[in-house]
Amino acid sequence: MGSVALPGVWVRGGGVEWWTPLHEGARAAIDHALGDPLRRLMRSPYLFPSPRSPRQHVSRDKARRWLLAAERLAELPKLKGGCWHPFRRAFASSMRHLPLQDVMYLGGWTDPTCLQTLYQKPDRADLYQALTDARPVRTVT
Repeated sequence: MGSVALPGVWVRGGGVEWWTPLHEGARAAIDHALGDPLRRLMRSPYLFPSPRSPRQHVSRDKARRWLLAAERLAELPKLKGGCWHPFRRAFASSMRHLPLQDVMYLGGWTDPTCLQTLYQKPDRADLYQALTDARPVRTVT
């Protein structure tokens, strides 16, 4: 297990450094990438360094092109709703069963309204389960 630090400039509103836990599978993938001999030669402080200047992070546009190329190579359809945001929506929706504050912290959301209305989507199985688990209304006399 580990954690990821996001400098304050990356967090909406700026000024606040954000630490979030990292899943062990993600940690293993990062350790593998950082152990690459070419990677060590670059001596970059970034997980995704700029191909032209390893002392800088990769640009958003370049990262977007990498993602689109990876989808094509994997023969996956382009996800609807943006480039990176479909992944954030899937993450937020998969975490609906957890306390709101925990999900907000893990995903870097500062506004529960934004998280709940724009990112968390209903799931048919959960909706059906909610209906089948519904308790009958009792009359109190």
